[in-house]
Amino acid sequence: MALVLNDRVKETTTTTGTGAVSLGGAATGFETFAQGIGNSNTTYYAIIHESADEWEVGLGTLDGDSSDLTRTTVLTSSNSDSAVNFSSGNKTVICTLPASKAVVLDADGDVTLGANLDVGGNLTVTGLSTLNGGTLTLGDADTDNIVFGGEIDSDIIPDDDGTFDLGSASKEWQDLFIDGTANIDSLVADTADINGGTIDGVTIGGSSAGAITGTTITGTSFVIGSANINETELETIDGVTAGTVAASKAVVVDANKDIASFRNVTLTGELDGGSLDISGDADIDGTTNLDVVDIDGAVDMATTLDVAGIVTANAGVVIDNITIDGTEIDLSSGDLTLDVAGDIVLDAAGNDIKFNAGGTAIAEFTNSSTDFIIKSVTSDKDLIFKGNDGGSEIAALTLDMSAAGLATFNAGVTTGGNIIIPDDGNIGSASDTDAIAISSGGAVTFSQNVIITGTLDVNGTVTTIDTTNLTVTDPLVKYGQGSTGTSVDQGFIVTRGDGSSSNTANRGFIWDESADEFATVAANTEAGTTAGNVTINDYADIHVGKITADDASVFSAGASFGDANITNVGSIAVDSIINDATDILIDSAGDIILDAAGNDWSFKSGGTEVLKITNSSSDVIIKPIVDAKDLIFQQRDGTEVARIEDNGTFNVVTAKLAINGTAITSTAAELNLLDGVSGLVQADLTKLAAVDSTAAELNIMDGDTSATSTTMADADRVVVNDNGTMKQVAMTDISTYTDGGATALAIALG
Repeated sequence: MALVLNDRVKETTTTTGTGAVSLGGAATGFETFAQGIGNSNTTYYAIIHESADEWEVGLGTLDGDSSDLTRTTVLTSSNSDSAVNFSSGNKTVICTLPASKAVVLDADGDVTLGANLDVGGNLTVTGLSTLNGGTLTLGDADTDNIVFGGEIDSDIIPDDDGTFDLGSASKEWQDLFIDGTANIDSLVADTADINGGTIDGVTIGGSSAGAITGTTITGTSFVIGSANINETELETIDGVTAGTVAASKAVVVDANKDIASFRNVTLTGELDGGSLDISGDADIDGTTNLDVVDIDGAVDMATTLDVAGIVTANAGVVIDNITIDGTEIDLSSGDLTLDVAGDIVLDAAGNDIKFNAGGTAIAEFTNSSTDFIIKSVTSDKDLIFKGNDGGSEIAALTLDMSAAGLATFNAGVTTGGNIIIPDDGNIGSASDTDAIAISSGGAVTFSQNVIITGTLDVNGTVTTIDTTNLTVTDPLVKYGQGSTGTSVDQGFIVTRGDGSSSNTANRGFIWDESADEFATVAANTEAGTTAGNVTINDYADIHVGKITADDASVFSAGASFGDANITNVGSIAVDSIINDATDILIDSAGDIILDAAGNDWSFKSGGTEVLKITNSSSDVIIKPIVDAKDLIFQQRDGTEVARIEDNGTFNVVTAKLAINGTAITSTAAELNLLDGVSGLVQADLTKLAAVDSTAAELNIMDGDTSATSTTMADADRVVVNDNGTMKQVAMTDISTYTDGGATALAIALG
């Protein structure tokens, strides 16, 4: 991923919000970001709304195919330099160079950088370079070279006293020319050529062997420190050639600290040095600890090489038939095995791990903004995932790149989440690839039969079954699963439209929750979407062969049963029973009970009410309804017994009135004589109610001619009319009266 700028890069977008924008194509005469910037690169962008005061400038990052631009860093914007929440409408997206990121010449022709300057190539300065403050670092590794082509025209003074070296033990300056005084606290030199002057307090060979030439020094010995060196000992250094080994002579390295012509060297301790150059064989019996080894030729080791530091082999390393040179590891034959006790980590800062076969690119692993990409490089070649199933190799998943990545799973797919396919995509088999079609709105269309062997749960709002016929094998169909409400009607609706898309005469069979009953209803405009009380416009007809009711049944608007019988095991509550032709038979094994909560029982003939029986505070009222009509009581053969006439008279036919089984034969006129008046009033009826005479006693008063022989006594009574009042008179009173004359007796005896 690199920062890329280019001219005439311009696209459009309709993306809203503060997220990444989807690029919609290049404007006429311009390039797309994919062409001008490149996939996964960064660039400076400007987004300008074409119809709203919304704009933004920043640093963006393209995705892997340059179809989306992520707004990584906002530099300036119409939203106070924060990300703009773009509204709907067209926006222009261009590649730009923000003013804050541009490098320009000021009025004096100078350039001022407020950040770092990285130069990937050569930097040539033809004028004067001045570093004001800070630190000037030349090179960041000991392999970098710094070459001064000119001369230094100033003092060279270190930043700290006694801290920094000029050269090192392994990399020394060659010659040092000083025209003046050299103030050196301590001088250690391989050789010293001193022409004149005075040397006081000089130690020669303080840390290594030294030689004095050009002057004859006479003496029996040298006292160096506590060491007293005699002539014999000095002979060992007489005639010594630096850098050359001579017999019985001391060894002195040359000016380059080199020594040659050793025959055998035996070390009982360590060999320490900046470098070791062996032109022949080196036979080391033991462990060799080398911090840095620079080997120009071949090394033959019969045992293990233990290196604690870094091994640098600029000309390559050959191990058996493995050659490691620069950026390449070559194996001339056979397989290569990487066997580690821990993990194997492949770290590619270039973001790509590539796989070749015989030099031909086969596959790549790529890091794209921390997205992990697995890619088959060869055109139309598949990605195949294989495994071992019980000892047999199987191709678990094949991605067909010649078919846009079509995935073929060997034995099915198990997912713990969602399966998402593109909008208007298909799911099918090899023989029928579009058996299931899913639209962009989520609608699923099956082009073949659907067989469900388990449970089908449909949780949508509306389920439409668009088939010619629907067959349900399940003997029971359950409605309202999970419904806990008490005001939701349930059932099914029959569409009876007018040929248009409107529902105008629909019918249904529902459980009416509010009425707590099943109902066949006319729900004219019900579309089957009501989650509550269905609007009932009327009740629909139902035709059945037989109705058996265990509980009370109500026919609110009448019921037609044809010629069928009604068999009831309980009560029947009806508004009316209409028989069109034949008689109605009510046959009960028990009692027939007529229960009218309205307290009236009405009897009609041809629709005209003729009689009503009414409950009035538990008193029973029987009355004819038709004006001027009587209430007649007849015996079975039709003989009239009594009638209640329209004027209120209760007329009993002669000889049809009996008390305790004894017929009353008195005429009405004869009975009226008992009260002495032509008519009875309430007071007279009260008196009559107090009469406890038997029918035989009353018949005697009715002119019964039968007589018995009775001996009269003074206590006997005779009934007489005392001026309109019937009284019992003792025989003694009659005897007194009769004593007054025969005429009075005759009158009393009638």
